[in-house]
Amino acid sequence: MIAFAFCAVYFGPVFWALVILLFSILAYQEFKALCNNLGVFPQDSWIYFFVTVFILAPLLIGNAHDTGIVYTFLLTTVIAAYVIIFPRILLKKDYTRFEDLTASLWAIFQFGLLPSFFTWIRLMDHGFEYTLLMVLVISANDVGSLLFGRLFGKTPLAPRISPNKTVTGSLGGLFSAVLAFYGLIIYWGFDLSSVFADSCIAPFYQALDSFTNAKLVVLIVLGLLFAIVAQIGDLMVSALKRAAGVKDSGTLLLSHGGILDRIDSHFFAVWFAYFIFAYLLS
Repeated sequence: MIAFAFCAVYFGPVFWALVILLFSILAYQEFKALCNNLGVFPQDSWIYFFVTVFILAPLLIGNAHDTGIVYTFLLTTVIAAYVIIFPRILLKKDYTRFEDLTASLWAIFQFGLLPSFFTWIRLMDHGFEYTLLMVLVISANDVGSLLFGRLFGKTPLAPRISPNKTVTGSLGGLFSAVLAFYGLIIYWGFDLSSVFADSCIAPFYQALDSFTNAKLVVLIVLGLLFAIVAQIGDLMVSALKRAAGVKDSGTLLLSHGGILDRIDSHFFAVWFAYFIFAYLLS
């Protein structure tokens, strides 16, 4: 999977965006099946439309350096989705429940807005390295959680949501992710941005640097927060699967489950990765 991700990223933003779009659509279909098990029916046609707009439109806009443009586009598209989908669901004769609206908007958020940051990141300077860093760090978190959990895990992390996840596994995933994050930052020669030297937080950074290695501390904290956000994304999908009464979201990846099982952490944490790359690294 890592080799496939490397090739997809290497072939440029257009190919990468198309791969993300494919994964988003497949993951949404698994999400829809889970919702149907719960008696909830999202608005298919508009979800596919807005997912495509979110992920591919950045290729036409192209200015990933201007965060104002990025956020304006995202906010405008979210409002458009709400304005269009809300009345269409409420005016349907067969289903007029609020759950259908909620599931539809959540699907656009989870499979459109969030993964659109994959495209924005790939369009940035150092987009190839940034994207690989993000994928590898989350993969390190997943592998570390599995290994430490299998070897040493005893205490359940969230037994009602995911019985197989343990506290030790979670801590092992965080440790592995921080190690990968720091190692890849140093390997590619990235440094902290000028925000730590020229902004209002500069005095705090300088005070920290006076008695320890401030850069090391900041990178460890960023890697830790990134991994925590990724684990939250995994737990959110696990809660949905438990509510639907299934172990895996699908069977497309055989023993690995479905697409949603594999990309839940990546899709949820990518917004935080964009924040790090846009503001805190250079």
